[in-house]
Order: sequence, then C-alpha cells, then structure tokens
Amino acid sequence: MALNELLPHSVPSQDDAATTPIHTKKPGLKTVVRRSCAACKARRVKCERPGDDDEVDCVGCVKRGWQCLPAEIKPRAKQRNGKRVKAIQEMLDEGRSISSESPEAISTMALTVNAPRLSEQAVNVRLGNIELRESVMSSLLESFFTFRTISTFSNEVDFHVTFNRAGRRIDQLTDVNQILCGTLLAIGARCSDHPAILGPGALRIDELTEATKNDVDLTQYGRARETAYRKLAQQALTLADEKGLFRQRSPESIAALMFLEGLNVTDRPVDPIFAKTCANQLRDLLISAYSQPDVLGAVQNTTLAWTAVLRDALASAYNGSTFSFSDDDLWLLRGEEDPPPSLEEQLTSPLHADAEVNYWTLMSSLVQHIIELCRETPTRLTGVRARKNPTLDEEFAHGYLERCIIGHAACAELRRRAKLVRGTQKFVRDAETLARTLSFSAINCTYILKDVVDRRLDARPAGILCETDASLSPEDLSDYWHRLVKLQRDIQVVFFSCARETVALIKAVLEAGIPLGTHEWLDPRSIAVLFTRASLWAGAIVSAQTREEGGMSDYTIDDKLEDLRWIAKALRSVGWSSAKHAACLPWIEQTIADVEGQRAWFYPGGPAALPDNDFVLPDPPRIDSADLSFGEAPSSFGPVPHATASPATSSTQSASGLTTPFGFEHPGSDPSMDAHAFLASLGTAFPPSPATHVPATDGTDWTVPISEEALLAALNLPPSTDAFPAP
Repeated sequence: MALNELLPHSVPSQDDAATTPIHTKKPGLKTVVRRSCAACKARRVKCERPGDDDEVDCVGCVKRGWQCLPAEIKPRAKQRNGKRVKAIQEMLDEGRSISSESPEAISTMALTVNAPRLSEQAVNVRLGNIELRESVMSSLLESFFTFRTISTFSNEVDFHVTFNRAGRRIDQLTDVNQILCGTLLAIGARCSDHPAILGPGALRIDELTEATKNDVDLTQYGRARETAYRKLAQQALTLADEKGLFRQRSPESIAALMFLEGLNVTDRPVDPIFAKTCANQLRDLLISAYSQPDVLGAVQNTTLAWTAVLRDALASAYNGSTFSFSDDDLWLLRGEEDPPPSLEEQLTSPLHADAEVNYWTLMSSLVQHIIELCRETPTRLTGVRARKNPTLDEEFAHGYLERCIIGHAACAELRRRAKLVRGTQKFVRDAETLARTLSFSAINCTYILKDVVDRRLDARPAGILCETDASLSPEDLSDYWHRLVKLQRDIQVVFFSCARETVALIKAVLEAGIPLGTHEWLDPRSIAVLFTRASLWAGAIVSAQTREEGGMSDYTIDDKLEDLRWIAKALRSVGWSSAKHAACLPWIEQTIADVEGQRAWFYPGGPAALPDNDFVLPDPPRIDSADLSFGEAPSSFGPVPHATASPATSSTQSASGLTTPFGFEHPGSDPSMDAHAFLASLGTAFPPSPATHVPATDGTDWTVPISEEALLAALNLPPSTDAFPAP
C-alpha cells in the first residue's frame, strides 16, 4: 500500500474552483486549460469567457467595466512538507526524507512482505496520536507561560510565533530555539494538568487554589508526573550537548543554560557548572562588546545579565572559587555608571516622594551589597587556603555576620517598599516576587557562614569541651574554641529568625491563593532547593525550645505548633510539582503529633489545639527568610541607575522617566505618596528580644542576650525605635 493511499482524501471547495485551472473538453479535441483572471480569483467566483479565446475579457470584468488581467501563477510545489505527512512517515518508519525523495518515488514505494497491513482504523489511531502529541506540547508550553512571573526569557511572543510557523515541531526550529523549547516543555511538565501526564480524573489547574485552601495532599500528582518530567529534562540536556550550547556565546544560550539549571537534572543541591558557564559566556560577550555594539545592548543592564552575575557570585562564595567579573565588567553592565550607594547609606537616607524610585534604588544597593560580600568570601572564608588555615578569620567572620544582618533588614524593607509600588497587576506582582526571591538569595550568605563554622567545630580535636557562660563577651573568652562556640550561637539566633520568616513568607503566598506547586511565586530552581532542604530550616523550628520547656520567653508551644502546620500545608501544596519536594512531610506530620501531645501535657484540660485554618502566625522577626539555595539567585532583575534621593518634603515627581528592569509595562507610580506617613508606618528594625534561647549541640542550654540596641551598635546605626530616623 502506498503512502498517499493512507492520507485522508481532500474534498474540493469553492476556493479550489476559483483558483484551480478550468478544464473543458470537446469531442475529439485535447483538454483546454484556462486560467482565472485576478478579479474573479479575488472574488472567488468562476471566471467565464465567451467562446474559446483566452484573450477575450471575462464576463464578470466586462459587466463591471473592469480591466481583465490574468492572475498570478504560483509554481506548484514539487513535494509536500506538511507536519502530518512527515509525522506519518516517522511513525511508519520508512526511513526516507521528504526533501530528498520525489512524490512519485514515495507513492510507488511498496511495503515489505513481512510488514503488517495497516487498516483504516490503525491509520486513524496513528493520526490521533499525532494530534495528542501536539496537544500535550501545547499544554506544557502554556503551563510554563501561564505561571511565569519573572524570567530571563523575555521574547515570549516571538517564540510563540516561531513555534507555530514551524508546525509545532521542535526539529523545525533553530538550534537555540530547540534547546529553549525542550527546557520549557520540561518546566511546563512540572505544573501541567494534561491527562496524558497525570492520567484521567486528575485535578485541573483552576482547581489548585481551592485544593490548597482545603489542605489537600497533592503529592500523588507529583509522583505521577515524575517519569515524564525526568525524560523531558534529560532530552533537553542531551539536546543542549548535541547542539553545542556550552560552547556558544549569545544571550539566547545564556538564557537556555539558566533554564537547564532550573531543571535540576543532576540531582545535586549545588551544581556550579551552569552558573560558571553562564558567567564565562557573559564575560566573553562583554569583551567583544566594543567591536559589536548590538551585543552590548542585548546584555547591558538586563535581567539576563544581572541574574548571571548574582548566581556566579553566590556559587563562588559557597564553592570558594574566584568571582568571574571585574569592576570594569560590572561598570559596563550598569550602563557605564558608578556603583550605587551602600546599604547603610540607602537605609538611612531620606525617602523619595516616588515609591517606585525608593524600590529600585534599594534594589540596586542590595544587589551590589550581596555581590561585594560574596567577592570577599572565597579568600577569607571558603577558599582552599582559608579552609586549610588552622584557625578561622574571626574578625572577618564577625564583620560578615553584621553585614548579613544589614542585608536581612534591607530585604525586609524592600518587601515593604514593593507593597507601596503602584502599577499594573503584573508589575506589582513581579515586584513582590522579585523582593521575595532576592530575600531568599540574601540569606544564602548567612548559611555559608553557618556551614563553615559548623564544619570547623565538628572537626575540633577530641576532648575539647566548650561549655561556657553565654554572658561572657568575646574579649573574656581567651580560648579560640570558646569564641567559635560563641559565634556559632549568634549565627543560630539569626538562622532561627530566618526559619520563622520563611514560614511567614510561605504563609503569605498560600493566603494569596498561589499554589506552591507552580513557579508563579518563585523560580523553579529556588523552589527545588528550598524544599529539598526543608529539613534544615524546618529543623531549626523543630529543635527550638519553647517557653513551656524553659526556652525562649517569646516563643510558645502554640507558636511552634502553628509554624509546623504551615510547613506541612506548604509541603502538601508543593507536592503538585514533585513528590521529592515533599519528602520530609511524614517527619513533619509526626512532629506535629508529638508537639500536640506535649501541649496536652503542659495544658491538661486546656483549650484544644487550634484548627489548621484558624490560627494566625505571630509577627515574625524583621530578619529576612532563609533560603538554602546557595547557588541560586533571583529569577530576574536589573539594577537601574540610582536616582538621587530627594527629601521627603520635596514636590511630587513622576516615575515615567525611570528606566526599570524586566521591561515592565508600568503606567507610572502614584506621585502623591506621603513619605512622612510611610516612615511613621515602619516598624522596628529588629524585634525586641531581651533573651533568646538557643539549644546547644552538646545538651547545654544557653540564654543568649540579643537586643536591638546591641545590634544597632554593632552596625554603627543610631538607636531608634524606627527602621530609619525621621527626616
């Protein structure tokens, strides 16, 4: 059976009658071929001419007084290259290319003797599989673009047009677009609701919000999609290797590498290969920027470039490698402008009358603060020589912790400023997501210090006990190990505050109706690392002793129970994308049962535990949340040229001339914001905590005094109950 016999027959339409040749046949004469005129072809009517002379004007043109002109003749294609024809050839395994074989050769190709005969029903099944495959691909792509908030991929419209013109076939795209399409399909498989992936009867995407509010366990869907996701992710990585993605130097290849990093195909919590490759390609583009101005415009002060820079900085700080960018490179990326003011200056300077200016200026200073801190970390803390040093650089470690606290306070202030930004719904949502993501990245620096100090204390010589009074100052602790234990307790205080802030951020996202199983609230890479390391930041809450246990006076057993319930609710929600993200859910549920038993023992006959949906998390500390994705960076951002902050009493100014990153469609901010009212609404920079209890690793309980005045004194800031001094 020939291939053309398997194709569905086409029925001629009215259009075909107007555009195809008119065949007339007289007895005893050969067939006469006549062409329609341009007017009749445009009107889609039959072109009739009196007699047999083609030179005579047609009846329609004569009747209307038009000039009868012959229609343009397009050469007939020598072969068909449609997607259905090519797909059928692939399914039939004919091994012949349409572009190299003529239609006659294909039509006369006979099936082998041993080949099974294809019935009409089998052909319909094959064609149905083609349509199903296209439907699945469309669903995966739409899932990615539906939940995308901030991303390095900005040419969404162009990609859709290119993909449709290619017949929704990956092999018809360019090499870079093939890799991009493969990664987008894999990411979309994490949140798609297509029955081909989840099976019949699965939840729909529009039902996720209600399921999250009802605390439905969605891990079964994450387990069902794991096989399809892994296959798509591996195909994307293989395709990137075959197309030479790691050797190319273009903005598109950098974006594809960032997407591949989000796939987490290596199952390693920190894999610096993607971050370093992106940094090397971006640096090479900057070197050739002067000879190619269009290349500089594609990376200068863009989301793509600054995402690569910050990811490289965090990866360098953790792995102890050298930062890839020089001061000149950063100067070019900033649009040939000097660095923004420091965070200390930015936090203590008067606010601008425009909320958007306040947001972007603080954002630029915070990004620069993290980059500068990470650049110094390899040589003083995590590098090869620093780790082989028998003692820790204590002076740098204490200064490092102080700078981390400043960064946490700036992240909290950035989130508050993001809520004051006015604009379209997408702009406001992106601003809040960016502030949340940058908060998770800033806390990575604190985790790096915690990891280094914990490793050094674990490797201390046997027989050295470090049980000492926590009230002693570092000057009184002459022994090195005692000073190191003191530093570890200070880090634990900050880390516990970060763990509670993480719970508060997750709670805010869930209350906003955003399912955690989608990448609408955080980029896929940060989501994966955050929840695969949930046992670390959740463990800080589990191991903390409450007031009833003789621990922290401002942390009760009800507070602990509520934190654990929100963690369990988050794990059930994120299970929609992957069951591995919710791996510690049984441990959290068992811990909740244990804490409920402890509460019943402390309060016999007291009020029952609050239901899951009726409790309110107390105000968390101002120190920002903990994300342990030390190789991760914000999904996207781009520091803008910092504007000079004008006094809060200055006249109102418009933000229409402000160049914002992301290419947001922003109509402008509300220039009538009252800066005095905003300053008055700010809370304390740090919560009043006269005594914070941290359990020791060796079983000894210490009470570590940590107050707002002590922290402000360490930061060289004036004591004040407000986050910033009044203007």
